[in-house]
Amino acid sequence: MNEEPLTVIDEQPDEDGVASAGARTYDIGTYMRAGRTCEGIVRALGRALRTEPHDVPLLHAAVDCDAVERLFRPSRDGRLLDDLSLTFGYEGQSVTITADCRLTIRDAAESAQR
Repeated sequence: MNEEPLTVIDEQPDEDGVASAGARTYDIGTYMRAGRTCEGIVRALGRALRTEPHDVPLLHAAVDCDAVERLFRPSRDGRLLDDLSLTFGYEGQSVTITADCRLTIRDAAESAQR
């Protein structure tokens, strides 16, 4: 995986500097526009879980990455579909990807209460 910037939109660390159980939102547009949505997801999960991306448990166990790549594939002119979102569970987290290139990670228990 090539190292590319991952923009943090909202990440609220607790007193120990660890991302809180609240929502953490990342801009993964660089990856999505390049047709590498799952790579962006893994990088954001690595940051949220405070681990290296190569140490993140396999994403394929939680979601069909080929289907994710097809859903969020940019058109020939580079645009992404409007009003598209996908939410799946991953390692006790609820992960939501939207067509505006945002990836939000929440504690699954918190998401269930919403």
